[in-house]
Amino acid sequence: MIVYKLKYVDYQKTILDLISKGVYKSSKLDYNDHIQAVVLIGKIELTEGKYDEQDRVLTEPTYEDGFFVDVMSSQEIEFNNIVRPNNPIHKFAGH
Repeated sequence: MIVYKLKYVDYQKTILDLISKGVYKSSKLDYNDHIQAVVLIGKIELTEGKYDEQDRVLTEPTYEDGFFVDVMSSQEIEFNNIVRPNNPIHKFAGH
């Protein structure tokens, strides 16, 4: 299995690229046969927001730029947006 850790600009560009690369069959987000898993991580929080008792924002959370995704595939896929995080938010078991 090959694990790809990917960074995109936003959700919409993520889905369009994953469809064009054959990860998803369509916008219904069905996997193609060579795909074992797709994890839409999304935004990665760098600092937590602070809130009062009524859940009003006192301090906004901060996020790393981008929308992040992990893909596990039995076939090689050509991506030009692979990242290699030092401390990944998500890991596939055994990988």
